[in-house]
Amino acid sequence: MPPRARLRKSDRAIPDSAAALDPDTQAALLAERIILDQLSRIRELPYERYCSDLLGLELSDGQRAIGRTIFDGARPHPDDADRFFGGAIQPDSFSLRVVAAICGRGSGKSKVFLAARALHLALRVALDGVSPNDPPSLVAIVAPSQRQSRQTVAFVRGYLEDRPLLKKILKAECLADAIRITRPDGKRVNIEARPATAGG
Repeated sequence: MPPRARLRKSDRAIPDSAAALDPDTQAALLAERIILDQLSRIRELPYERYCSDLLGLELSDGQRAIGRTIFDGARPHPDDADRFFGGAIQPDSFSLRVVAAICGRGSGKSKVFLAARALHLALRVALDGVSPNDPPSLVAIVAPSQRQSRQTVAFVRGYLEDRPLLKKILKAECLADAIRITRPDGKRVNIEARPATAGG
């Protein structure tokens, strides 16, 4: 049996003792561990927690109520049902899939409900049947024009650029019309801007 190869000191990714790390490196490793833990639990996190913990977004009461109902599938609180859903206490499955929102400018439609959700889907949808050699999976952001869909992709880019460690962990490549990420499970996903066309 051949003797065990000795590990050269330069080959060690992490020093034997945490004390050997300077405080800045310790803080960076801890922050990375926290983000990886959040990403590993992304399917369990309510949408509001995903927005606050990973993106640093504080949602308004309406945004929280809509996120809980539409994205988490929770029954709206009676007060929220009257205030935000026109009195619908128990939305049926169709109303959970198709949403008609009457919102003013700056209410978070593109930033909270499209861009943040696009990244949420890219991170949490099960891609068990996809192999690393398959083409990247796709989250398409579709709008009447390429300019409008590109604006929503810019919000996704902003989330990642505001959180450089998350961007690094996801190996994110940010382009004008697309964001390319590699999830911690190795699956690749593209978030792309697409214009709506007559043919769909």
